[in-house]
Amino acid sequence: MMGPPLVLRIRLSEKGGRGIRMWIPLFLIYPVLFIFTVLLAPVVFFAAAILAIAGLGTQSRMLLMLPRLVELMCALRGLTIDVRDNEDQVYISLE
Repeated sequence: MMGPPLVLRIRLSEKGGRGIRMWIPLFLIYPVLFIFTVLLAPVVFFAAAILAIAGLGTQSRMLLMLPRLVELMCALRGLTIDVRDNEDQVYISLE
């Protein structure tokens, strides 16, 4: 399994203009997401227990939500979006 993307690179340019280039370090956001996930986990488990008691049968999907989100984040690594026309260019890359 690949790791999650660490850097988001964005380049916006116009014909005849200098454009904007920036990179956003995503690895600084991951500790905040981890703390948010730890704080949110009891709420998810409580909701899954309530659904199990009610007999709705959706608790297993709810408990598998977090691993699927992590898998989705890891799959985003290497995503490149490059849109161009005669005047403008937008380039977004997750590395």
